Amino acid sequence: MGLIAAAIGALALLGWVLDAGWLKSVIPGTVSMKPNTAVGIVLLGAALALLTTSRPGNARPSAGLALFAAAIGAATLAEFITGGDFGIDQLLFHEAPGAVGTAIPGRMAAETAICFVVLGLAIALSRRDRSIVPAQVLATLTGFVAVFELL
Repeated sequence: MGLIAAAIGALALLGWVLDAGWLKSVIPGTVSMKPNTAVGIVLLGAALALLTTSRPGNARPSAGLALFAAAIGAATLAEFITGGDFGIDQLLFHEAPGAVGTAIPGRMAAETAICFVVLGLAIALSRRDRSIVPAQVLATLTGFVAVFELL
């Protein structure tokens, strides 16, 4: 599943590179996956894939990737909270103002940023040699965010 998630994020990034709308969003004419969101999904997917392999030395690189994704989410949340612009939203690619469903060009949704922080921490806390209960609780929180958004 981690590799599938990473591949989805990579395809969205390819959509930005090629300026192919059909790769940036699932349904043409809808909100695109922002570049930072795609990077975060690649990082979290790779972290999950590393964590679930049988090699014991993968825990630290996995945690590093997951915490980097969490940092992207935390920086975006800080932008929302402070009303500031740290320049991270359009660091990789520039999105034109007025894009479908986008208030701030290039910025991921606040809910996505929250999920990145929570999932990054969940993966970073996951270890084969410790209880995974804290990671499960954190990962479950993202499910609540998704259900809330669907409602």
